[in-house]
Amino acid sequence: MVTSPSGARAVARCDELGASPYSDEPGLLFRPYLGGGHGATLDRLATWMREAGMSARIDAAGNLLGRYEGLAADA
Repeated sequence: MVTSPSGARAVARCDELGASPYSDEPGLLFRPYLGGGHGATLDRLATWMREAGMSARIDAAGNLLGRYEGLAADA
């Protein structure tokens, strides 16, 4: 049983990522590397990262990188 708002949000996000368009196989969770489901998932996760105040980018290898900037520019 999920009782906290953040726990409920985490469960809702897992449920969202378990459905179309985040899988390349109907009725299953199948996300091959660089497939359509993989790309859709990275896009959705990057959106959530940006909403949380992070910068987000996908590198040349297809990895999603998120970053919070430090409080001091030279830290």
